Amino acid sequence: MRARAVRAGVVVAVAIALSALVASARGGQRASSTLVFGTEADPTLLDPSLVSDGPSLRATDQIFESLVGFKLGGTAVIPELATSWSVSKNGLAWTFKLRQGVKFSDGTPFNAAAVCFNFTRWFSFPAPLQSDALSYYWVTVFQGFRNPAPGNPGPDKALYKGCKAHGQYSVSILLTRRSSSFLAAIGLPNFGIASPAALKKYQADAGTVDATGVFHPTG
Repeated sequence: MRARAVRAGVVVAVAIALSALVASARGGQRASSTLVFGTEADPTLLDPSLVSDGPSLRATDQIFESLVGFKLGGTAVIPELATSWSVSKNGLAWTFKLRQGVKFSDGTPFNAAAVCFNFTRWFSFPAPLQSDALSYYWVTVFQGFRNPAPGNPGPDKALYKGCKAHGQYSVSILLTRRSSSFLAAIGLPNFGIASPAALKKYQADAGTVDATGVFHPTG
């Protein structure tokens, strides 16, 4: 979203400036306006909740932001789409104050309803998307689905219980049991928040498994 767009813009600007200097040193050849990025493979999908491979996550990390992130070069949790957070005494409710004035790239406002839409979507993945090959990180962190496919854990095993919006800019994630790893886990790029309008418009969870999420990533 906004923060990553700024960082990406700085990188591109520096790269173009350096290209211009090199071109000047070579006798005034025209600098390219295209930044070429080397990677070992193409992304498999552009839906962060359905990938676990490095090339895909490096791409989606430039499109989506999570509620929290990590300090550069370390593991300290820092604000991203959430500006602050607190946890209830029993450890079962994590409440996040959300950044105001943020919009998805399609113009949809970011708010508490958008956060709950994403968490509800992940918890409610249809059977074809519940495989380890796709929703590996949801299964690993939250350990269950609302309507599990045969052999998958259901809501009775899940860490996730629900999501509750408190107005526009405060939201609580409700858990079934304490989790010391919850906060850091939702900082993973797999839990980047997507535009609810785009997810609905392009039927992100419909169609074949191979095509899901490829064509319209909207962070």
